[in-house]
Amino acid sequence: MAITANGMIAKENHETPFTSKADYESFKKICFQTEAIICGHKTYDCIREDTEFFWPECHYFVISSDIPPSLPTNVSWIKYDPENNLKFIEDQGYKEVCIMGGGQTNASFLNAEVVDEIYLDVEPHIYLKGIPLFRPIDNFETQLELIEVKNLSPQTVQLHYKVKK
Repeated sequence: MAITANGMIAKENHETPFTSKADYESFKKICFQTEAIICGHKTYDCIREDTEFFWPECHYFVISSDIPPSLPTNVSWIKYDPENNLKFIEDQGYKEVCIMGGGQTNASFLNAEVVDEIYLDVEPHIYLKGIPLFRPIDNFETQLELIEVKNLSPQTVQLHYKVKK
């Protein structure tokens, strides 16, 4: 996830004008390695017509209770259930999946303890109002182990963490 220096993944209107080309290229590379992407329906609504984030090479698993009448062939609608979602995705032939967001989806999968690694691309911006990386969940915390710190550009730093279980 691209985040601002204070942990926002988007403005309140879901726009992400702070993300850099370096972040985009890194994120795309990770998504293309897994070929499977989980996102919430709000994130899907933001990207579905954006050729920069909606790639025909990847399969999108969108979490929502409302199934639209028609979907592209590379999109599956799934109901929220992190562990069963991952089993369903694995049954489709994918060994790894990338979570594209948003904050509710990020928090739900982390809370279900099915996230193994986290990549955070920190961009030099601050929004006092916006969508946080993780929506608050009562009584939840997890420990991370730093695997790598990498400069994606002179302004963007990538933090790669392992989730301790």
